[in-house]
Amino acid sequence: MKLFTNYIDTPIGKMVSISDDNYLYLLQFTDSKKLDLRIQQVTKFYKAELIEENTAIYLTLKKQLAAYFRREISFFSIPLVLNGTSFQKQVWHILQDTHPGEFLTYKKIAERLGSSGKSQAVGNANGANKIAIIIPCHRVINASGSLGGYAGGKARKEFLLGLENRDIVLF
Repeated sequence: MKLFTNYIDTPIGKMVSISDDNYLYLLQFTDSKKLDLRIQQVTKFYKAELIEENTAIYLTLKKQLAAYFRREISFFSIPLVLNGTSFQKQVWHILQDTHPGEFLTYKKIAERLGSSGKSQAVGNANGANKIAIIIPCHRVINASGSLGGYAGGKARKEFLLGLENRDIVLF
């Protein structure tokens, strides 16, 4: 199988995507500590060779990300391949269903899944997200109301939350 990789400049850093002509498999910041692992997970699972070449999905993704950062869209219409366990996929779907400006906690997500005691498992699923921004794990905050962690870094999380809340945030 052949998958295609591309780079996208955003206001908060360069991102890398992996796609084919029909689906997006990965979208991560290039300086992510887990980038190599995430790419390896995708290529190994699909026994894929990576080629740097534009795809229809990449071109659509690039346009939609630009529109998102200009505050012209709030949701993405990119078809995704979610590679994970059933539980992880449930968590990611909840994240995708959240609206900009809505904050979640691991406990709230666990409660939506009917498993209020599985906050740690929700945190692990959130951390395994391979599709940044589109699966908006940046909308998860600590139960105390503080920002908490984000694989892309705290400054990016602040920027994204500010962007979605229509506040001006300097990065």
